[in-house]
Amino acid sequence: MIPKSWRGLNIDQLAEKVYEYTKETLNKAKEDGIHVSAVQIGNEITNGTLWPEAKLLDPDGEGVRKGYDNLAKILKAGCKAAHEFDPELIRIIHLERSGSKKIHQEYFEQIISRGVEFEVIGESFYPYWHGTYEMVFDNFDNLKALFHKPVWIVETGYGFTMEPYVLNQNNGVNLIDEEFFKQKDTFMIFPLTKQGQKDFIEGLLSRCKEHGIEGIFYWEPCWLPLPGLTWATVEGETYINETNKPTNNEWANQCLFDYEGNATPAFDSFKV
Repeated sequence: MIPKSWRGLNIDQLAEKVYEYTKETLNKAKEDGIHVSAVQIGNEITNGTLWPEAKLLDPDGEGVRKGYDNLAKILKAGCKAAHEFDPELIRIIHLERSGSKKIHQEYFEQIISRGVEFEVIGESFYPYWHGTYEMVFDNFDNLKALFHKPVWIVETGYGFTMEPYVLNQNNGVNLIDEEFFKQKDTFMIFPLTKQGQKDFIEGLLSRCKEHGIEGIFYWEPCWLPLPGLTWATVEGETYINETNKPTNNEWANQCLFDYEGNATPAFDSFKV
């Protein structure tokens, strides 16, 4: 969603705001002694950003989605600001839907042809929505061959249980549970157990080495089900039109620490 203070601006004005915001954020980090070596220009932006102005829309029938001109303006503004801040800064364009080869090829063809300059293709890989190892690594291999850029998995995770956590006002709600897998087009490539989580991570690490994937970031390893650790307020949900969701931590069973705060076996798998 477009921030409230940016509403009513046209696409060129929005691009200028993104440029200024990116510069200000990076400079503030520097002032606070934080070294930034890489930056995402957007988060999981397969369907665009700053809706509705830079949203990607399905075409009429077959063909390329609509909206790449506006999206490219926004991405170029952020990438330009990051490069001016530090020419060595690694700029990442981060998508999800990592099992969808066709949409990824379209996306990067379209933004690169419009002059978006960046260094790394970033991907989310959550098997539940995105598919099997075979599906996502087929996509990654294709992206590397076509665009000659490194691919990083900048978000991934897998559950260690489907049992709810009922203390500390968590209400026992998990996003990924037995009810979730009753939906159409969901994937469970390992059981959601501590051993299953470990098997997922070790299988992922092994395949990343085989396919030349240079970075993996787990999300969110420490989001324990503690009081106040929520993902949104009611007001925040209202602003982004997602009042159908609970505000509590729905991701606690995806941590690398169990409900008692002990590291799961998958934690040590990263040491290989």
